[in-house]
Amino acid sequence: MGGLINSAKKRKRVEKEQGEKLLKTSPSIGTSNSSGVKKAKNSSKPQTKSPKKSPRAQPRSKQQTKGQGGLNSDTDEDGDVQGSGGEDDTSTQDPQVFTDLKLSTEILNSISSMGLTELTSIQRKTMPLLLTGKDVIALSKPGSGKTLAALASIISLVTSRNVKSRNGTIAIVLTPTRESALRLLGAASELLSNASQTLGIVTDGSNIRPEIERLANGVNILIATPRRLLEHLNTTPAFVIQNLKNLVIDDAERIAKTAGIQDILTHINKVLPKKRSTALFSAETIDETVVGILHFRSPHRVQADDQTEQQSEPVEGQVQGYVLIEPEKRFLLLHSFLKKFSRKKIIVVFSSTSAARNYAELLSILELKVCQVHAKQTTQQRASNHSKFKVAKEGVLICTDAMFRGHETPAVDWIIQYDPPEDPQEYISRLSRPVGGRNVIFLLPDERAFVGYLKDVKVEAEEFEFSSKQLVNIQSQLEKLVSKDYQLHCLAKDAFRSYLKNYALHTLSSVFDYSKLDVAKAAKSFGFDTPPRVDMHPDEAKDRNKGRMTYAPPKPGVFPGKVIKRKATSV
Repeated sequence: MGGLINSAKKRKRVEKEQGEKLLKTSPSIGTSNSSGVKKAKNSSKPQTKSPKKSPRAQPRSKQQTKGQGGLNSDTDEDGDVQGSGGEDDTSTQDPQVFTDLKLSTEILNSISSMGLTELTSIQRKTMPLLLTGKDVIALSKPGSGKTLAALASIISLVTSRNVKSRNGTIAIVLTPTRESALRLLGAASELLSNASQTLGIVTDGSNIRPEIERLANGVNILIATPRRLLEHLNTTPAFVIQNLKNLVIDDAERIAKTAGIQDILTHINKVLPKKRSTALFSAETIDETVVGILHFRSPHRVQADDQTEQQSEPVEGQVQGYVLIEPEKRFLLLHSFLKKFSRKKIIVVFSSTSAARNYAELLSILELKVCQVHAKQTTQQRASNHSKFKVAKEGVLICTDAMFRGHETPAVDWIIQYDPPEDPQEYISRLSRPVGGRNVIFLLPDERAFVGYLKDVKVEAEEFEFSSKQLVNIQSQLEKLVSKDYQLHCLAKDAFRSYLKNYALHTLSSVFDYSKLDVAKAAKSFGFDTPPRVDMHPDEAKDRNKGRMTYAPPKPGVFPGKVIKRKATSV
């Protein structure tokens, strides 16, 4: 019996060796009529090895196999991404539509409901890299789709990992201002409409207590301004970041101009886990100082096909101007201006979503045709309103600065900057679009020095005179509307609060000096006879014992508290 068993084992071993030998010499499985190949296919052990031996069954690339894999499937033991990166280093695949990407089902459904199908240039180049955990530095113009590329990729990764709120924050998106954060929040909310993961926002100037509560409950995807993020990292024990896998820096060129940003990013980078993927998106230039501070690992540098290397300059033939107006007459000037040019096509840019909503409602009640585009709307609403305005021959588009930057601007007769931009170069970015017509900024008399800053960036702005006799005096009607209509009153109060906050936190404090602002007169342009009580004052300090909140920016380089270690359920 033992001899028979040994003989059978020997026979099987010989057959196995013959099968492996034939596999090596045959061109491919199933292409030869030799009996050896048939034996190899019928033999259980050679069958498991044959795909590795066959030239037709080569292992798939990391791009194909790790799009939605494990959290650390694309990193080595030290957490560094494999590969050297480089300029314009893109995937070997050439996706054209969203379904070509390895996005989670929930995200594909959300994108489909938005009516989006084809990928833009920057989306084709960045999303395959982001989905495989590569570090990315991308340059693309406003409105090119880079925000959707970043959000859809990281949200897809979070949803595919089946993350729960108890796992803490998996992805953080840094953005320069509260307004841009609200815009990102609206887009991210729509992408997450078919998923169960949690989304949160923390921004400068907001009440910090609700933010602490949200972080304690668990926020999987967090949208934040840099300074407020650092404040929570230093002082919020319930903020769980051990499982962080993705960090995105959106609108990086504006972040780079924030006061004290180098110290802020340095502290943030020390606290956040190093084993993460980092992506940076910029519209105009890449600040290498920011790149050097953050923990990039062999980053892939990509650039949209239509991106130019030149710095933005005003389009030749456009007229830039400004109007000096008293604070209590700002809305009267706007209303009179739009009435006078009612047959023209005009865009009015505001600094905040609340201001855009407030004045859009007021102008509509005052029988002016307006479309509004802001962060409180869904993507479908924004796209629909923008499309209507684009094809219209006349009318008014009310939008925020973030929406103006994020959408293609149609040809218009006038662009009114109701609230001046935070930075002169940002104004250049607005003017660099070939939209024709004239551009005008509303400035208070104390803000005249802003014109000098425009000259420094080669913008020659002429003063437009607007006589007080040309103003239609509807102040009493405005105040009556705001006092009688509760919804309008709330919108006006929110807009007034945002105006004061933005003024107090303006980067050009020497020009936009809150101490010189006549708050009582400014309140009249919002429809208030007397200024309403709002929870804001630039000199207010945070009293931790009494729980009072502050909206004033701390001094650069000064960060209270210590970094607190936190425990969480690992993903």
